[in-house]
Amino acid sequence: MHELSQLGMAIEIIDHQFNVLYAEIDQAIRFFKQFSDDNPKIKYNYRQLRQAFDHLETNHQLLTPLYRTSRRTRVEITGAEIREYLEKFFYTRFKRHRIKFNTDSKFDNYVFFTFESVIKPVFVNIINNAMYWLTSVNDRQITIRMQDGKIRILNSGPKIDDVYLEDIFTLFFSRRPGGRGIGLYLAKTNLHTIGYEIYATNDRAFNKLGGACFVIEPNVRDENDL
Repeated sequence: MHELSQLGMAIEIIDHQFNVLYAEIDQAIRFFKQFSDDNPKIKYNYRQLRQAFDHLETNHQLLTPLYRTSRRTRVEITGAEIREYLEKFFYTRFKRHRIKFNTDSKFDNYVFFTFESVIKPVFVNIINNAMYWLTSVNDRQITIRMQDGKIRILNSGPKIDDVYLEDIFTLFFSRRPGGRGIGLYLAKTNLHTIGYEIYATNDRAFNKLGGACFVIEPNVRDENDL
């Protein structure tokens, strides 16, 4: 855990340095724009550089909500906002691996009142895990649904063996070769701090796609008391 904390601090420092570098590079690119209009060869290369930089900066900005220190105010976050964030975050990988991702209207209209830096990484982690297991199947689907007040995150990959349904949330336990076994543990721990629980199930009433199925629901305690 100490190593994980050190890693987090290192990321924060690197993020600060990136912000400084982005400003300097953006200023330099703007300077060269004035020479590109009169020279087709320079104009082409300028546009390639501008597009690449904008794409890099956008990807970096997608990481911002994952930093706890920068998002310590509770805000209303809808399921639709989370869907849009995931679509942007995983756009390239969804397209490359031909993964169909969607949500239903009940989830889109669901409202979390919590910390952005806590709730979004939970979904990022679960979707990222799902993409790994989906590589072994042809029909690749990830969907988020609401049912009976519970959020279901489903995929069409291999199902989780019953014996591992609880173990996957244990620190350092992983079924993936080379996996660290930290992501789901942190997801469960962090969700608990904001009044939610998460578990995996093979119950056919919830697991409609036959793969992994995670359920997120409010816990018994009132979130406002946390």
